[in-house]
Formats: sequence, structure tokens, C-alpha cells
Amino acid sequence: MSHRRIEAALETRLLALYPASRIAFPGAAFAPLPGTDWVRPHYLPAGARQAGLGSAAADRERGLYRVSVFAPAHAGRPAALALADAVKGHFRRGDRLAFESLSVTVEQVSVGPAIAEPDWVEIPVDIAWRADIPLP
Repeated sequence: MSHRRIEAALETRLLALYPASRIAFPGAAFAPLPGTDWVRPHYLPAGARQAGLGSAAADRERGLYRVSVFAPAHAGRPAALALADAVKGHFRRGDRLAFESLSVTVEQVSVGPAIAEPDWVEIPVDIAWRADIPLP
């Protein structure tokens, strides 16, 4: 249940930057328009640890939200880097994202290396997050 809300908080933030028609959501049919940039998000949970002292302390979930940006190959690496910078600027360290009373904190954002494909230049942007989940 908490992972659904964590992913929804991150997804909602991404939808404020890109329209759904340019997002390749996992498990959904998607065909990028030639010559148009697009993104592919991946929700990558990394497990929970105790957030504080005592047996009643919340669980602290952590993970990555990887948003790979894709620019047309003819636009080159500079265009892909500009897209990656836009994602990085949209998910800033310290931002708190909320969904159904759950708060997700952005801990760090990093831009990875460019990956050249025949039609696209891909750059992954890793958004490290945490969320404290109270015990039932």
C-alpha cells in the first residue's frame, strides 16, 4: 500500500513537467513520436529500515525514481542534457511530495552518462527518495 502512494507522489510530480502522452509508463503501451523528446520512469525501491529508536518507530523506505530522458539523435547530446537538467531542476533536493497523506522527501538528484542509440540519446536521471511509514 505505501509503495503505491510513494510511486504516485513521484509520478504526480513528473506529470507536472511532462504530459502523459510523452511518458512511457511501465506496463503501458507507448510509441514515441519521431523527433519528439520523451521520458521513461522506473520506480526502484531499495528496502526499509527503522526510522528511529524503539519498536514503535516508523519504517523508513528508500529508493530511486529513475527518469530516463530521450532526445532525438539528430538533436544530439546537448539537447538530451538540457532535458536531464530540466528533470533535475524539477525534483530538487529537500522537496517534499505528498500523496494521500504520505510525504516523500527528495534526498538527492544525479544525472548519469549519455547512452547513444540509433534514433535517440538517452540520459538517466536518478532521484533518491525516502518516506517514513508509520507502523499500523
